[in-house]
Amino acid sequence: MGDGAPAELARLAASMAPPAKVFDAAALTAQAIAIREESALAVPARRAALLAGADWFSLSALWWRIASDRSDAETKCDPHLVTIEAAMMATNEDYSRLWQADPKRAQEHAAQDSLLASVAKESGALPDLPCPLEVALRWSITAPEELPWKVIEGAFVEFLTFYDAQKRHQMETSPTQPGGQRRQSAQEWIERLQGFLSSPGLSQEGRREHEKELA
Repeated sequence: MGDGAPAELARLAASMAPPAKVFDAAALTAQAIAIREESALAVPARRAALLAGADWFSLSALWWRIASDRSDAETKCDPHLVTIEAAMMATNEDYSRLWQADPKRAQEHAAQDSLLASVAKESGALPDLPCPLEVALRWSITAPEELPWKVIEGAFVEFLTFYDAQKRHQMETSPTQPGGQRRQSAQEWIERLQGFLSSPGLSQEGRREHEKELA
C-alpha cells in the first residue's frame, strides 16, 4: 500500500457506489470527500494492523529492505520506517513482558544473587552504579590496587576493538545482512572470473585482463 493508496481506494469505492437517481452535485461532492477521508484513515490503520501482526525478525528484515543504502537522515524522515520502528518497539515490549513473566526469571535472579555473593567474597562488594569505569573494571577483574589504570584501560580497549571486529565480520559474512549480500555478490563475481580463466579457448590478452581483475 504505497503513498497513492488512499486516492486509489477512494476511486474504487466511488466506482462501486450505486448510481444516483437524482444528480446532486453538492451531495456527490460531499460523498467523494467523505470517501477520500475514510480512505486516507483506512490505509495507515491497515498498514499498522499488518505490522502489529508480524514478528520482530520480519519487521527487521522489512526495515533493512527499505532502508538499504540510505542515509540516517533519510531513514529518520521516512514515515514507513517510523511506523515499522514503532511496531518493532511494541513487539519488543510484548516479548519483554512474556520474558519477565516466565518462572525461569525467578530462578535466574536467585542464581545471579548467589553468583554476586560469591564474587563479592573475592572482589569485594559490588560498586554502586553508576560509577567510574575504572572502579567497575577493577572490581570486575579483581585488579590489585598497584596495577596501573593505563594497563587495565589498554586491555579493555583492545577487547572492545576485537569484539567490534568480530561483530563486523559476522555481519559481512552473513547473507541476511546488507554487507553479507555484497560479499556474496563479490564471491560470485570471483567464481565467474575463475570460470573464464579455466576456459581453454581464452586468449592470452583476455587471460591477462581476467587475472588482473581477479588479483
